[in-house]
Amino acid sequence: MRARLSATALIPYSSYYYRANLTAVADFLEALLGYAPLGFVLARLQARRAPAGALRPGGIGALFCALFALLLEVLQLAVPRRYPEISDVLTAALGGALGVYAWRWMQHLSAIALSPNSSPNVGCGC
Repeated sequence: MRARLSATALIPYSSYYYRANLTAVADFLEALLGYAPLGFVLARLQARRAPAGALRPGGIGALFCALFALLLEVLQLAVPRRYPEISDVLTAALGGALGVYAWRWMQHLSAIALSPNSSPNVGCGC
């Protein structure tokens, strides 16, 4: 177990340096976009359950994504030929935050569309 822990990459994204360029980019985008839907759903659920006047929802979604990725990385210690990386946890947190931002952006757009002062030409420069 110690040998596997010592082989863990603790410097974020250092293992990406030793991969082919497109493989590293594909791995990063796969992890980033893989956690974005989870962040989106968690932000929506948090907003639904939040009382009026509560803080803006979403921070919990990104934190949950990071903790879930951390759990998966710890479980990789038991899988042969798999080594945990801190960069996967950071990318999961970024993906969760991206999903939260997408949810907030959609809420903003729906608020603009439902406001009585909005016109159909908003944002087109007309």
